[in-house]
Amino acid sequence: MVHGTFLERDSDPHVALRGSLLNSGRRLPPPRETVPPVPPGGLLAETVRQLDADGLFLGALDTPPVDEDFIALGRTLGEPIPEADPAVQDHVSQEVLLNLVSVHPETDDASLQPFATGALTLHSEGSGRPVGGQPRYIVLMCCDPGRPAVTADGGELVPAQTVLVPMAEVHEALTPAERDILRATRYRTDQSVPTVLREVDGRPVFSFRDFGTAKLHWVCDARGVTESEVNDAFRALLAAMYAQETARAVHWARGTVAALDNTYFFHGRTSGAAHQPGSRRHLKRLRIRTARHTGER
Repeated sequence: MVHGTFLERDSDPHVALRGSLLNSGRRLPPPRETVPPVPPGGLLAETVRQLDADGLFLGALDTPPVDEDFIALGRTLGEPIPEADPAVQDHVSQEVLLNLVSVHPETDDASLQPFATGALTLHSEGSGRPVGGQPRYIVLMCCDPGRPAVTADGGELVPAQTVLVPMAEVHEALTPAERDILRATRYRTDQSVPTVLREVDGRPVFSFRDFGTAKLHWVCDARGVTESEVNDAFRALLAAMYAQETARAVHWARGTVAALDNTYFFHGRTSGAAHQPGSRRHLKRLRIRTARHTGER
């Protein structure tokens, strides 16, 4: 067993890739060419159909549902996870619904970043929790995309986008040796957390987040590996996560609903252009826990 700490270097390839993906201000390609309107009464059926097909639902509603109806949709998928973090309680409704409102400028304070205009690094949700405590689905609904600031010539700057990166494509970019290391490595914590890489229903699944400039303490059970080899595997993973060709983004409009399977995608957020005075981006989020972890190993 090897213990170590990963800390990114300015020269690491993923640092430049991350900046290009999250902070370039460019519009990323969407995961699907169109966001179809959801037929009346068909939201649940269409959500389940798309999630089962490829781990992602995208749909457009005429009007965002009220909190009770949005939470009811979440309950049809599983159990909404309470938002227990004291830092977010001012933004929580009915214990489980988080209002992601861009009330802060770009900040290094991790507790404020979900409510700011800056970028969020790529991650799987709840990566530092036991498997049973990790959400299976993240459900997002746009109440207001915000009116982005304009350039001097009257053009609109690109607003914040929710970035999606398929875990399967990240897995394919890694060497067999790097995969073996990540299958044996987990966060060094008091909790019984999964390894960085595992399989669910025969698919590669990562429990990992980009810690940015913060330290990541880890433990690896693989025999004969060195601390340097584990850290190099993390560098390869991060570079694969930020590869430009794999990233897609949800472009928000009022009434857009997105549900993503946390075992299919890494997700994050581009830095958003400052909004016009009196305008703020407002998304609502549910995290859904479910018993659908069959085939896990």
